Amino acid sequence: MRLEAIYLLLKKDLDATETHITSILSTMSSTSFSKSVLEYVISMKGKMLRPILVFLSTRLLFPDLRDDEYSKLLDVVSAVEIIHMASLVHDDVIDEAKFRRGKISLNEKYGNDVAVTMGVYLYSISLKLIARTESVPCLSELSDTVKEMCEGEFLQYVGRQSLTYSMDDYFSIIYSKTAVLFKSACISGIRLFNGKDSDCEQLTQFALSLGEAYQLTDDYLDCFGSEKDLNKDVGQDIVQGQLTLPMIKVLESLDKKDQARVLEGIRQKDISCLSILKEKLHDSHIKDEVYGIISSKIDASKTALSRLPQNKYNEALASLADFVFSRISN
Repeated sequence: MRLEAIYLLLKKDLDATETHITSILSTMSSTSFSKSVLEYVISMKGKMLRPILVFLSTRLLFPDLRDDEYSKLLDVVSAVEIIHMASLVHDDVIDEAKFRRGKISLNEKYGNDVAVTMGVYLYSISLKLIARTESVPCLSELSDTVKEMCEGEFLQYVGRQSLTYSMDDYFSIIYSKTAVLFKSACISGIRLFNGKDSDCEQLTQFALSLGEAYQLTDDYLDCFGSEKDLNKDVGQDIVQGQLTLPMIKVLESLDKKDQARVLEGIRQKDISCLSILKEKLHDSHIKDEVYGIISSKIDASKTALSRLPQNKYNEALASLADFVFSRISN
């Protein structure tokens, strides 16, 4: 199943989600200024990957929902996407990003004070939506996820200051900053409708493997891709002091003197350091090694799916995994 077919399969659901999010954000804003800022945030919409995960994983196990159940699911889907939106707003403040999805970032347009406040505002709306479902398991799941995402940001901050990431640190960061929200997207429906723990475990394994693979492909493209592939400047992560898996592998291959020189270049945001690193990258087997790690994560996600009901929604989830891998394999 191609990505376009997944969008077609969920067209009514995704349209309903967009309408619901727009309506919620419009009605909850109390001033004309906050409403205009929210409209700008909404205009920077992405691929809706997390709502897709919520709908597919829920319908995989609960294909026929009553109207009242679907209404609650819409609140959950919207909350997950709004949490994602809030995290991106705060990420752009931390990274001092000037653009987001081809548009001027919120912090660049309105300033950090407005962007930080809007991020918190979005988080509060998402929690209100979850509370509306009256599902304590859902509320617990998503509040734990927001906490974990913050822990990941703290860990990344420490790494930026010291530039001493280990492989364990790296995987802890991508688990917290990316994979846990994938997990919440995939199991929120089970939590909402009191599904089986065994199904929850398999969807958790699928989501964590897929989420890690998704972040790994971003890091792979930051070193080996094009700006068209990544939708941002290649090497941007390195210049910002974020040591991704390929960079950690390069540093491990250098002697202590060269390591110190490269790390100081990153610390000073020296662009010339970038060319040295990229040269080292292409002179090594690191590209193939990282490619292999991503491939193993995709395989793990599909193995988890094989233990779940086999239907068109399972097929669509497997196709999403193929889409993630296709970003680096085409």
